[in-house]
Amino acid sequence: MIEVVAKATRRRFSVDYKRKIVREADACKTPGAVGALLRREGLYSSHLTTWRAARERGELAGALKKRGPVRRVADPRDKSIRPPVNYTNSLKTKQLAASHTADKTPAHYEEDHLVSLELGGHPRDPRNLWPERWGTPGHPLTHLGPFPSHLVGANAKDKTENALHAEVCHGTLTLREARFIIATDWFKYYRDKVLK
Repeated sequence: MIEVVAKATRRRFSVDYKRKIVREADACKTPGAVGALLRREGLYSSHLTTWRAARERGELAGALKKRGPVRRVADPRDKSIRPPVNYTNSLKTKQLAASHTADKTPAHYEEDHLVSLELGGHPRDPRNLWPERWGTPGHPLTHLGPFPSHLVGANAKDKTENALHAEVCHGTLTLREARFIIATDWFKYYRDKVLK
């Protein structure tokens, strides 16, 4: 006869439980009392160490933060991450020369980030930089404009990036959702949200 053993599952601990255990451990005064507490609860000393550190960071005051790296959303005023103009102009010239577009006038394009700096896009990676028209092939513009709302180009994408950044900062969109929108169909967001 074969005995089937159920797969062990990882225990999950609520914030209230962690606070309770840390408080009890802190109240232990006699030698061996903390060990007895941990044995009674089926815990390891690493649990207590981790939970005490979380308490010191203020994480046990409310819900725990999600695990994983903390992503910083770049502030558009943070010029220190923006690549220098001579780098982007040189890259724009090379990319236009290699492109199949008829208009190769650099002034008609902004060297734009596919995933914007405001949404954590890489500032200097050529895979995240591309020449984007200020206007359209039939109506070329420069960075000086004017930018009529019916012409969708670099200025419209810039407005979309700023609106997505604001939504991330206000918590109405996650960073992942905003990046997905900007990388897949930013025009739909521009039409539905920015132009409204």
